[in-house]
Amino acid sequence: MSLFGLAPRARSLAKIFGNILNTATVTIKITDKSGKPYGPLDLVDKDKDAFERNTVNKINLLTLDRVTNIHKISICHNGKGAGPEWHLGYIELSLPGRETYKFEFDKWIKADRWYDAVPKGAAPPKKYTVSVETRKGGLTSTYGTDNDVFINIVGKLGDSNMFQLKQKGKNLFEKGKTDVFERTMADLGDLLGVQVEKRGKINDQWHMQSIVISDGTRDYRSQNGPYEVNKDMVKVKLESCTSAQSQ
Repeated sequence: MSLFGLAPRARSLAKIFGNILNTATVTIKITDKSGKPYGPLDLVDKDKDAFERNTVNKINLLTLDRVTNIHKISICHNGKGAGPEWHLGYIELSLPGRETYKFEFDKWIKADRWYDAVPKGAAPPKKYTVSVETRKGGLTSTYGTDNDVFINIVGKLGDSNMFQLKQKGKNLFEKGKTDVFERTMADLGDLLGVQVEKRGKINDQWHMQSIVISDGTRDYRSQNGPYEVNKDMVKVKLESCTSAQSQ
């Protein structure tokens, strides 16, 4: 049984070029054009110290005959070790007897954050706008939160991976307020839902009234708020509403 839960047929080859990351664990997730994820898988180069400066690491990955038509890959690392900073140049993923995909990054990869890339020559990433409304309340109600808020947007072409909603220098998620965020990422297709969670040590009760996500063509809105987001992750269904271009 393979790490994907099916019998392996062959091995694919991942070629990774980057700088300054020699002991942290690097993890990859592959999403095909049907939205099916493969992984996450930890990348280990058994022949050399992994991800040294100006080094191309060649790593064999278990793969399946079903892994075809790759839509995007996602990469992250845990930031542990003597050299946790990593500038990732590119990743090439070769499927046996089939295509070779090249994914350009050319950016610093921060610890514990997922970064997406689409194959070279594919349609560019989309800009998504996320509007989060916190429930209104009276003088004594405390529906806002001072904790960090994270979301994972789920669509027919995969998910965004968890990322933090933040704006430098702004007090977010106050009661009765709407906060707007932008994020550019691989096309997720028609949106289905969003997972929401808050992280932090402050014991407060956040009531999210609604969330609206626009991909520039359509708006997708939650329907049954408010949602109490406390210790556990909350799953929110999204429904397509008005066209973003008609507003």
